[in-house]
Amino acid sequence: MRVSVIHPGRALFLAMAIVFLASVPSSAEGPPGAQPGPDNAITVVATRKIQGGNIALAKQEAVEAALSAAVDQAALTLLSSEAIARAFQSYSAAVAGKAEKYIDSYKILGEASSGGTYRVMLQAVVSTGQLKAGLSGFRPTAPPDDSAPTAADTEPATGGAEPAIADVDQAAAGSVQAVDRPRLLLLLSEQNLNDVSPRFWWGENPGTLAAHAEAAIARKAEAAGFVVIEHGTGTPDVPVKAAIIFQPELNNRDAADIGRLLGADVAIVGKAIAYAIGDTGAGGDPAYNATITMKAVLVQNGQEITSGFETAVRQGRNDTEGGREALTAAGIQAAGHLIPSIGAAWENAVRPSESITLTVSGTGNLGNFVRFRQTLRDLDGVMDLQVREMNADAAIIAVRFEGNSQDLKERLLANTFELFAIEVLSLSNKRLDIALVPK
Repeated sequence: MRVSVIHPGRALFLAMAIVFLASVPSSAEGPPGAQPGPDNAITVVATRKIQGGNIALAKQEAVEAALSAAVDQAALTLLSSEAIARAFQSYSAAVAGKAEKYIDSYKILGEASSGGTYRVMLQAVVSTGQLKAGLSGFRPTAPPDDSAPTAADTEPATGGAEPAIADVDQAAAGSVQAVDRPRLLLLLSEQNLNDVSPRFWWGENPGTLAAHAEAAIARKAEAAGFVVIEHGTGTPDVPVKAAIIFQPELNNRDAADIGRLLGADVAIVGKAIAYAIGDTGAGGDPAYNATITMKAVLVQNGQEITSGFETAVRQGRNDTEGGREALTAAGIQAAGHLIPSIGAAWENAVRPSESITLTVSGTGNLGNFVRFRQTLRDLDGVMDLQVREMNADAAIIAVRFEGNSQDLKERLLANTFELFAIEVLSLSNKRLDIALVPK
């Protein structure tokens, strides 16, 4: 179970200190006569030391720090500060070093060099849609207390519990357009404390009790817009029936065979087990642990596209309640990993793309670079882009593109820019080097 041991109140101050570092939010409206920005425009001031007399580098670092702070401020409008503080490490992993991905545009309102430091004030327009997508896998943990979680924790929150971003925006990262989302079949065996052996719906004696981990994953998948196939509790009549009927764990081939019969695109295969762990020292009801191992398999060819392992600890008044709560919690955590991964893999399967490394020189003029990056993001065939590296006058961008590097070059050159031109420096397989040349 991934829980924070820092008290939310103290963690909040620590989180904000780390996130913003030397960057200070500003309520300034910019120079006199400046027009009000869009609703998602955030004004930030950031400072960096000038080292070795390199003012250009200090300016670049200050801009990057300000953009990072703008993204953090935008995230605080999507999630409460308490939720971010409780899982600050997970949040940081989702956004640290990735500010460029979430900034649509920015403009420098003021800059100054004084006392060995460089300060910039800028206004950044944050793409809240992109940010929601980037935070789709971030799942804040519940605050520690002495009360046992209830089944209500697995339903959409109406207050108190912080929803995951994936619940806020169903078009999250890893998802694809609704028409393209794959049909899912869940093949999960489950063993609660009162079960003498794993229960699984494709066996001869599957029983009628609900599988708690499977139900939790199904709810989250449906909330994200996926279709989950109702499999019932009957044994599937497939050619491999004799081989699988007594097997709680299926191999990829057998899972794909069942999936094809029932009209699925992706089969989620795995097992979930709950057991008592006794007194945790926290007092209250006994504690129970559940683990779930799972993988997702493309039904078309039996290819494994993602896998994972999750564990969760919950308290309960008895074995039945404690096991149920732990299994449900593990299922929710598993869904947070599976759903984005399946969506991304399926999108790539139905819309094949190439990963192209784009090296851009001439980025010292940040305004030109931002305009170029926005054009690149909106370019037909570009499915995703991430700035991998930036220095004073160059950037390396990973572009997921429906085509090859030659196609990307031609589409870029078809655009004209008022302040700069694109010069192609070199072209090779899965690599394109260009320069932004001021006019």
